[in-house]
Amino acid sequence: MIIEFLKDLRSRITEEEYKIILNIVREDIQFNFINFNKEITQEEFIEICKISYNIVINFKLGE
Repeated sequence: MIIEFLKDLRSRITEEEYKIILNIVREDIQFNFINFNKEITQEEFIEICKISYNIVINFKLGE
């Protein structure tokens, strides 16, 4: 599920955008786990990726 999602995401964006999105996701997950001991489901991981994707794409469009 996650691997297929990431493959699809990677096919639609540049390598730089992909790295930025994964960094945002990693930081979000780390923050929530370290501060709140919160683990996430696969669905939540994908949702965080989608939100991060929208942030990166919207920022890029605003440049």
